[in-house]
Amino acid sequence: MSAQSHRHQSRISIEIPSNEHKKLKALAA
Repeated sequence: MSAQSHRHQSRISIEIPSNEHKKLKALAA
């Protein structure tokens, strides 16, 4: 599960802008 989550996050970081990624990170935290 951890490996899958990391893979998904890597894909998102490329699809969305770094600003949006930061927002998602804050929400996840």
